[in-house]
Amino acid sequence: MVISKPVKAKLTLMLIIIFGSLLRFGNLNWDENQHLHPDERYISLVLTAVRLPSSVQEYFSLESPLSPFNTQYSSYIYGQLPLTAIKYLSVKLGFDSYDKAYILGRTVSAVIDTASILLVFVLGRWLFGVRPGLFGALAYALTPLAIQNSHFMTMESWLTFSWLAVLLTTLIITEKQMLKSAVVGVMLGASLAIKINAIFLLPLIAIFILLNESKKSFSHYFLLITFYSLLSIFSFRLFQPTIFSSASWLDWGLRPEFRRAFEFQQQAINGTIMFPPQWQWMGTTPITFLVKNLGLWGLGPAISVLLVIGMAASVYAIIKNRDIRLAFLLLFVMAVIGYNGIKFVKTMRYAVPLLGILAVFSGVGADWLTNKFKIAGRTLTIGLFIVAMFWAIMFTNIYRVPTTRIAASEWIYQNIPAGSRIMLEEWDDPLPLLLPDYVVNQYKTEMVGVYASDDEFKKKQINRWLNEFDWIVLSSPRAKGSIGRLPENFPLMANFYQGLENGTLGFVKVKEFTSYPMLSIYDLRFTIYDSSAEESFWVYDHPKVEIYSKF
Repeated sequence: MVISKPVKAKLTLMLIIIFGSLLRFGNLNWDENQHLHPDERYISLVLTAVRLPSSVQEYFSLESPLSPFNTQYSSYIYGQLPLTAIKYLSVKLGFDSYDKAYILGRTVSAVIDTASILLVFVLGRWLFGVRPGLFGALAYALTPLAIQNSHFMTMESWLTFSWLAVLLTTLIITEKQMLKSAVVGVMLGASLAIKINAIFLLPLIAIFILLNESKKSFSHYFLLITFYSLLSIFSFRLFQPTIFSSASWLDWGLRPEFRRAFEFQQQAINGTIMFPPQWQWMGTTPITFLVKNLGLWGLGPAISVLLVIGMAASVYAIIKNRDIRLAFLLLFVMAVIGYNGIKFVKTMRYAVPLLGILAVFSGVGADWLTNKFKIAGRTLTIGLFIVAMFWAIMFTNIYRVPTTRIAASEWIYQNIPAGSRIMLEEWDDPLPLLLPDYVVNQYKTEMVGVYASDDEFKKKQINRWLNEFDWIVLSSPRAKGSIGRLPENFPLMANFYQGLENGTLGFVKVKEFTSYPMLSIYDLRFTIYDSSAEESFWVYDHPKVEIYSKF
């Protein structure tokens, strides 16, 4: 029986999607109801505080029960659309509680990100052909950062999906431009209601629309762009009405609470204000820090190699074929990475919406290798995808074993005597966690101000810590890895962590809990030590926990 090429392509795509879904749905309750992701904790609290409106009028009203700004969580800065969708589903499916909604939210993230695999294929096929589309879909299915975000109830998976959907709609609909502008406008507004950074898509979409209408008059251009822009704005208001100061669609003023929260976020991103999580970004190199983390950890080295080859091949194709549309897409990717790479906060999270597009270019690289060098190219491509597959499987090991903070909590209960005084660090998850069959208040714990200014008072506090506490528990290397490496800003804390390591403070490390991407095959064990990745890559789901005892 001979299987036709279209059928082979469909079967291959189906296998890719199934394998990608297995990576994404594996143990979504990886923290065993402990709510160890801080963003999830906050979103879960907001979900339990809001309720569904009883009418459309109430939905748009200033007093909407769905608005976080009508609760005690008025600093909510995430998009309203995912909050609305998850709240609706949680009510309808019986998950409307603090301890259930986040599991539903993680499931939604996994579903959406699995759908993104399909969108990557469609985008790749439309731009370059079936083979590059399949290669791109496989690259995205194996992307560690996408797999990780599928295990979180956050906006990242939503963002990747929405950016792909907007781009696809813009490119695929070639006839009936008014209808196209309408659909694209509505979808862009929805994407803005997930996160405001979708504003980056505005100029790219406008350019794509103009390129498709190259023989039309200026007035036609103006009408299309105006129509599309207005629908984007009104669609945004439809999906995110809670940030406006009035229910009237003639009043576009923003709520003071939202404006303050948004301004604070922007000041934090730009480094204008400093608070504990900000110190991790001190001394990081513009552009290269983001590119390095995204390439090595977010995408993985094998996919990154294919990406570099694919982008180089695309540049060649742009020059050879004068493909203006592809040129603008490539410039768009570089501009978004560059814009986020020069900011004070250079987290990979801000590049997440590009993951699907980067996967498409990785598919181009794989296709170019297999066409250009035949046997050698195919061998190299297969080898890179095998490495990427094992890399992805190894990464999911962190969800197949007990997370480090739970394992450390069990050890504390079983080995540290009741009544012991335990020092914990501020801005980190306190240990031991509240676990079944254990009594958490049997210990005298204190969250100490490690991020406070290093002055004479801090010096006295450090002496008090060393004298009064029996145990020191570092729930993660968050503080040690940020202020501990900044002796010019925190000389006392740099010396403190150094002394803790070498035992000169009177404490010795008695236990360490780690969870790295790992794979065991019989007696062989392969481990990826990702401690050098940016903090957000390991601090939520697999941080190193260190326990020190006074000797």
